[in-house]
Amino acid sequence: LRDEVRVLSTLRHPHIVEMREVFETPTELYIIMERARGGELFDRIVEKGNFSEAEAAAVMYQLLSALTDMHRRGVIHRDIKPENLLLTTRDGWELKLSDFGLRSIAERFGRARTHTLCGSPYYMAPEVCSRERYGPAVDVWSAGVVLYILLTGSPPWERPPLFGASPRIDVDGELGSISRDGVDLLLSMLRGQPGDRCTAQDALRHPWIN
Repeated sequence: LRDEVRVLSTLRHPHIVEMREVFETPTELYIIMERARGGELFDRIVEKGNFSEAEAAAVMYQLLSALTDMHRRGVIHRDIKPENLLLTTRDGWELKLSDFGLRSIAERFGRARTHTLCGSPYYMAPEVCSRERYGPAVDVWSAGVVLYILLTGSPPWERPPLFGASPRIDVDGELGSISRDGVDLLLSMLRGQPGDRCTAQDALRHPWIN
């Protein structure tokens, strides 16, 4: 928890849950977090099913904006999923990224990449599953899985692809009604090799997002 407090104290972004106060006793540590009254994005997905492209783009803009800021500061979340994206109101779309318990500090990504197995299986990048050394590209992969779920209402696979393998995504099936720009962004976020994947900042600048 102290690690999480240290990380959250450095992050100030409109789409990251804010840490308001910290209280510590000899035996306990209490963290007062910003309240998000709208619940988890996961519940909104269950209720709504697939989203329109405009709705999905609005969600992804907020997530990618938060990731871009985090990665610039040397922070990898490592557990991006709808359960960790909180809505500020029950009928709105403003999001806050939460739960930094699995996060990793990775100053100078090239020298401080981690290789521990963290995250949720549906959203794990291949390099995490294979216990390869990895960096911020793992968050981009997980965000790509979130995008797929937003557009289709279901995950793209039962098991993540092996390290280095490009996932088999049927662009003529569930994605058949998605625009060319939408599919292009999705595929660029879900490339098997992390070095071939777009960055969060690249994704944020993609025409489909804008």
